[in-house]
Amino acid sequence: MLQRKVPDAVCDVLYGASLTALEKKDGGLRPITVGNTLRRLTGRIVARRVGREMEGRVHPEHVGCGTRGGAEAAVHPVRSFLEEGKNESRVLLKLDFRNATNTIHRDGLLRVVREVLPAYHAFVWQTYRHNSKLLFGQHIMESARDVQQGDPLGPLLFCLVIESITKTLKSPLNLWYLDDGTIGGEIGRVLSDLLVVVEEGRKVGLEFDPSTCELSANDLSLLGAPSMEQGLEDAVRAK
Repeated sequence: MLQRKVPDAVCDVLYGASLTALEKKDGGLRPITVGNTLRRLTGRIVARRVGREMEGRVHPEHVGCGTRGGAEAAVHPVRSFLEEGKNESRVLLKLDFRNATNTIHRDGLLRVVREVLPAYHAFVWQTYRHNSKLLFGQHIMESARDVQQGDPLGPLLFCLVIESITKTLKSPLNLWYLDDGTIGGEIGRVLSDLLVVVEEGRKVGLEFDPSTCELSANDLSLLGAPSMEQGLEDAVRAK
């Protein structure tokens, strides 16, 4: 599989997946794929082999790839940023993309993998070069754009694809956990970075979702946790 020697006749089965639709809090659906065991095992092996190297590559902006306790690691820098600048004119902007992992362009994904992980390009190419066959009950659907949610390599591949965004922004606070971004600083700088996120995201297939974004000059929650210490008591009571 790592040498791209899987016969085309079995690729649909080996690189396809069964599909489960989980309901989101907002009423939408989150498609989760469960792929072939051999394909998933190979993906986990690759992820383990390159995990440390890729973690170092996407850091410090991205904590969604290889970072133990990544969500918690994202909260602390934001709290420090707000505490240090509470007497300054700063804003904090939470960013999100619409259905992010299911919309990225595969041609761009494969190009990035060829440049960054050439030793494993053959495996990723055979996995994503054609439309994926997804089984949902008695129905067969094809997926032409995405990293399959459930693919052990998915988070790593997604982080590499959006590196063109995360490494470009100039705000003093620039922190990402997969498709959830937080940028902060002087309002003009943040606005300029927002335009970069929208434009560069569009190039790789990501659609900025303003309905799920938050702009604050004071306090807000980050990944479900209050960003300022004074919000902790209320958050605990709410639990």
